[in-house]
Amino acid sequence: MTEFHLSPSQMDQDALFVVRQLQRHRHTAYIVGGSIRDLLVGRTPKDYDVSTSATPREIRRLFNYARVIGRRFKLVHVVFKNNKVIETSTFRKAPEHDEADEADDLLIRDDNLYGTPEEDAFRRDFTINGLFYDPRSERIIDFVHGLPDVEARLIRCIGDPDIRFQEDPVRILRALRFSAKLDFSIEAGTRRFMEVHREQLKLAAPRRVRDETWKLLLCGHASACVELARSTGVLEILAPELAPSFDDERIAARIHAMLRSFDDDPPEDPRLSTVLMAPILFHAQLEPLWDRLQDPWKVRNDLLEDLSRDVLEPVLLRFGFSKFERAVVRDLLQIIIRLGHPEHPVTVPDRVRERPLFAPAHRLWEWTWAARGLPSELLDHAGDVIHQTRAAAPAGRRRRRRRHPRRAPEASPS
Repeated sequence: MTEFHLSPSQMDQDALFVVRQLQRHRHTAYIVGGSIRDLLVGRTPKDYDVSTSATPREIRRLFNYARVIGRRFKLVHVVFKNNKVIETSTFRKAPEHDEADEADDLLIRDDNLYGTPEEDAFRRDFTINGLFYDPRSERIIDFVHGLPDVEARLIRCIGDPDIRFQEDPVRILRALRFSAKLDFSIEAGTRRFMEVHREQLKLAAPRRVRDETWKLLLCGHASACVELARSTGVLEILAPELAPSFDDERIAARIHAMLRSFDDDPPEDPRLSTVLMAPILFHAQLEPLWDRLQDPWKVRNDLLEDLSRDVLEPVLLRFGFSKFERAVVRDLLQIIIRLGHPEHPVTVPDRVRERPLFAPAHRLWEWTWAARGLPSELLDHAGDVIHQTRAAAPAGRRRRRRRHPRRAPEASPS
């Protein structure tokens, strides 16, 4: 087995400050979870989390800028410059199941019992996320045998997957995301019970399922995530309207091609990510629009109105899109139908090109036509035409319109 070693110099300095401050006040504290996993596989951690024996109130007292958050369980956000946050939690343990409980399921509804570091490790989801790092002794603490799974590049449940996925079905979505993002395999027993208990996702809080689904789609590996969700049957639970699209190999190939394009070139403004992702995922429902982009403007516009009202709006509403977000998706498609078919490119007015949505709309237009098999040379030429500045009308040819009809001269009094 590989001998894994991490040094404090590899860690975030603000996270180290939080740990050392807690240790200085005689609390046990470690850097925990995904940041340790990412460093071990050569990735740059997105953020750092800390776990400690101190309670939220005790943590709050040790730092000038800290706030206690959370309803399901209490966490402390220690805030640094530029609103950087080090999330700090108290060691917890898994709740015990009461046989007298009237609930028919094992779903965890109360997860705020304090525990020891070892208990905290065993209540986490997967072995690769159960690693702790102590900067004082410069050692990795592995209660759950996560290091062998990091070396084997394997996603494995901590404990019995049959129970763990019933306790929290959202772990199924997290397993898909970690597998796709890290390019790890899912251990056979873990995968089997993901498929067995995928229906349990309907019991989880809709907000958590929705948030984790968007994390899945926006993790930078959307195509791999969607394929994993499809192959495990999870896609049918999350999006029954979307799953049939992948039964058609032609449509599935287009969607995957566009998802890979999205992963390679996501929008700079993260607020546009979900707006741009929606027309990609529901390409099958919107395909009639793309098939008619060379038709007259009125035909395209009427078709968009019908598809928006009857197909897209109900689906986006179920997926938690606000009224404003649904309007933005429609505006995005409105710009796309202006661009028309690449074989008949039309110059777009400056006022349209200057809109914030124009760049993502044009990008989606290019991704879609590339996925439909049009050569890049044709798309490049169409893009040049679309971005041309319209020439002003020659001098002398423009006539000023009279705002009111000329009045007939009044008859002079006789």
